[in-house]
Amino acid sequence: MVSTERGVVAPEILICGNGHLAQGLVEALQSDFKVERKGGLSQPSSDETIVVNAEEFETDWCELRPAQAFDRIAHEVCQFRQWNCPKNRFIQISTGCVWDGPFDKDGFSFKPDSPPNPQSVVGWARAFSEYQLFSLPSASLTAVLKPRLIYSDLLYFKENSLAKFLKFRRLNNAPQSMTSVGTIAKTIK
Repeated sequence: MVSTERGVVAPEILICGNGHLAQGLVEALQSDFKVERKGGLSQPSSDETIVVNAEEFETDWCELRPAQAFDRIAHEVCQFRQWNCPKNRFIQISTGCVWDGPFDKDGFSFKPDSPPNPQSVVGWARAFSEYQLFSLPSASLTAVLKPRLIYSDLLYFKENSLAKFLKFRRLNNAPQSMTSVGTIAKTIK
């Protein structure tokens, strides 16, 4: 725990990841928390640290190398489970791609306990990781967030959905849901 400028004691947050989401979370959370960022999943230095796994995986890379992608994504969760840190809170930022689109077969939004039906390697690997996470002691797993099409004002990151959309000649009119990095940061707070 650390004291902020306002004298309030705030937990430390370890953001694990190299991409757009990790950088956006650091910028959004650093005024309220002591934030450290490391590439890949890293063991926390304190029992009070909140670990946020914000590693992003390029979909094209994963589709071309499914076995490697699955191993890499699933390995993260196995690594956290091996630490056996029941006092640390762990937030897994997964993906809404564990479902095929924003709506189920009846036209309703998916719910957190809706069964997965992914259509990509990333979706399958994240669904498997979530399954593993739910076997953690309940004190460790704080949340699994499933954002879709993450965006922010950090347009220089290729993972940013807005940066991707700027390259499209025309937009798809299929219903989609999007999540801002700011919304994810507020959820972590």
